[in-house]
Amino acid sequence: GLKEEINSKSQPVILNIDSKEIEGLIKERENAKSTKDFYKSDKIRAKLKSLGVQLIDKKDGKTEWEIID
Repeated sequence: GLKEEINSKSQPVILNIDSKEIEGLIKERENAKSTKDFYKSDKIRAKLKSLGVQLIDKKDGKTEWEIID
């Protein structure tokens, strides 16, 4: 179902995915990257982007995400 998230401007943004699913996909992407399956990791990034989620890879290896306006 559709989930509602609040963006930085406090306006509701309708997403087709919830934060638990986003975190799960990020973990799956991290696993793919660790096994050098860059095709799969890029595919997961593209899927999240198409759902309105931008990933931000940090220098410490962590991945943060935000809702794309």
